[in-house]
Amino acid sequence: MVLLRKSVWDATRSLNGIIVALETLRHVEPVKPDDLILSWHPSEDPTDSQRTRAFAMRSAMVAVVDGVDRYLRVVTRVNGLVDEDLHDYLNGRWIRALDRRPTVFERLRYLSDWVPGAVSENLLLAFDLLATWRNEFVHYERRHPLSRTKKEALKAQATWFTENRGGADIVSTVARYEAAETPTIADLVTLFAAAQRAVSNIDERLLLRTSGTEYAVALMSFLLKEDANPTAMLERVFEHGGTSSSGTIHALFLHWGANHDERRRANAPSLTRRELDALLGLGRNRAKELFLLEWSSERLPSLKR
Repeated sequence: MVLLRKSVWDATRSLNGIIVALETLRHVEPVKPDDLILSWHPSEDPTDSQRTRAFAMRSAMVAVVDGVDRYLRVVTRVNGLVDEDLHDYLNGRWIRALDRRPTVFERLRYLSDWVPGAVSENLLLAFDLLATWRNEFVHYERRHPLSRTKKEALKAQATWFTENRGGADIVSTVARYEAAETPTIADLVTLFAAAQRAVSNIDERLLLRTSGTEYAVALMSFLLKEDANPTAMLERVFEHGGTSSSGTIHALFLHWGANHDERRRANAPSLTRRELDALLGLGRNRAKELFLLEWSSERLPSLKR
């Protein structure tokens, strides 16, 4: 979830920066960076600015949809978050019943159905619009257009979007999609926020399905496997054992979005620091036994209170 939030934040901030820079170029002399290799001169063609703006829009849409795609893959690599039966679908592999690979929206819908009630249908429809618009606007791929039923469903929720999504005008957004126009900044802000909220709601529900002990071991296992050199990382993290190891792991968890503020309501599995020390304050040999073999809940270290 942290990676998706970063994708949305970076995409939105970069998009705004590029658009502000384009507008600034209309009024002041450009300042070229020293490392600009290709020659560049301000264009007198007003459509050049619009093409650059559209490119920035495309880039932002790709970044956010790719962020959701990565989230759907990651939840299958953190042991215990979802059943193995979901892995092929969430990873976008070939599904015999579909006779094709599922779209990123179908994969998000599939995960949402697995935790019923976690996500508003309006948020799912908004992400479907974003993913479909991305395919058509960026890749010129129109094999899976947004259906008339879904477009009408979005427009029927105009009041909900206005009241719950910062005054969003979803009817105008859908109209621009139907006309194959470039989305506005307001369109993308609405759709990006919907994607982030949908995934956040699912993520919270998934985390609440597991215990703090299981999740801490599964998350550490994931971080090790994702590292370029898992063995070297294990040696580094568990070199001294005890609270030195658990303290390093605590810092890693905080970096990846965990929280240790006692004043905040827990919306995920939790452990006290004493429990974390007992669970993962391991030396290298015990850590190798736990993480370098196939993960299973039977090998969890017992908690010593």
